[in-house]
Amino acid sequence: MSNNILKSDLKIMLIEPNASSAEVEKALLQHISDVGHVLVQKNPLGALNLLRLSDSFSMIIAEINMPKINGFDLIKNLEKSDLLGIPVILMSADESLKEKAIEIGAFGFLQKPIYFDDLKAMVEQAASMIL
Repeated sequence: MSNNILKSDLKIMLIEPNASSAEVEKALLQHISDVGHVLVQKNPLGALNLLRLSDSFSMIIAEINMPKINGFDLIKNLEKSDLLGIPVILMSADESLKEKAIEIGAFGFLQKPIYFDDLKAMVEQAASMIL
C-alpha cells in the first residue's frame, strides 16, 4: 500500500485576515497532494465558532497578528473549548514570535513570506501526527 494514505483527506482551516495573503496561501495549500479542502476564514472569532460546531478539520493554519484576537489567544480559546486536539500552525512575518508560538502549544510556526517547500513539509509533518 502507498505511504500516501491521506491523499486528498486533509481538511484545513486557514485563518488569515488579509485577503491577498489568504488567496496565495490557499493556492499553495491546494498544491499539496494530501490536502483535500481548504476553508479560508478572515475573522478569527467566526473561525472559533465554526470549529466549535464542526470536528471535521484536520488542522488549522493561522496568522498570529489578527484583529479581535491574535493567534496566541486563538490557541488559548481552543484549549478552553477542548478543541486543541488538532495541530495548529501559526504564521507571522515576525520570526521572534516563533518561540512563544511553540511554548503556548502551536504545532509549528511558519515565517512569512510562506515558501511552498516549508509549508508542504509542515503540513505533512502535522498530518503524520494525526494518524
